[in-house]
Amino acid sequence: MESVIQAADSSSDDARERRKWNVLLATGIVLAMGPSLGLLGTLFGMAYSLERIETLRAPTPGDLSAGVSISLVAETLGLVAGAIGVLLVVLSCVRLAKFWNEPTPASQTS
Repeated sequence: MESVIQAADSSSDDARERRKWNVLLATGIVLAMGPSLGLLGTLFGMAYSLERIETLRAPTPGDLSAGVSISLVAETLGLVAGAIGVLLVVLSCVRLAKFWNEPTPASQTS
């Protein structure tokens, strides 16, 4: 009877551990889309700069720097988020693959 209770506790812990890694995997997938969001920010920054050119007719470099700054910051943040996301995806997949290959406590007792 005690081994059944230990097996149930172990499977409960395994389920929590798997859930944690699944959440990290999902987070990694979302973060891996960071470069796409960075590109979107780049487009907004460039659109802002082009709008300034159109409205001012003779803009100075200082007038355009805000839009270029938005573009560079957005792309940098997107690339950083993407790198972190790929790392999380790889780590989560490796850990979840170990879970899939481990025998379950119920199959060990029978």
